Amino acid sequence: MPVAARHYARGMGLYQSAMDSDDGEDYGKAAKQFECAVAARPNFAVANAFVSNAKYFEGSSQSSEDFPSLSNAPLFTVADREGRAVSGLQREGLRPSPELLVSYGWDLIEIGLLKRDRKSIARGVQLNR
Repeated sequence: MPVAARHYARGMGLYQSAMDSDDGEDYGKAAKQFECAVAARPNFAVANAFVSNAKYFEGSSQSSEDFPSLSNAPLFTVADREGRAVSGLQREGLRPSPELLVSYGWDLIEIGLLKRDRKSIARGVQLNR
């Protein structure tokens, strides 16, 4: 089994375990496995998407909620991984999930507000339509 696939599979197991038990520590372990998968295969779009999800949930005190709104995960790191995932999926002719697009769009809006960057805000709004 290729290295990227092995790390991705381990990450998915840990991610699922974290979802079932609401254990933030398992989200962190899953994120590390997904990062290893991306390191082995940089254009692994789905692994990039799961890095962002795992990091977000790892940092959230609401990880047991259906849609947590609080996280101390680094916004720029999460948005970067989401952007890589969206670009990678589109490059492969695949359509990113609505959940990924909305999450990435909202993160771009937040970044735009923080940096006072109208282009980021406009891109975020576009992704959320």
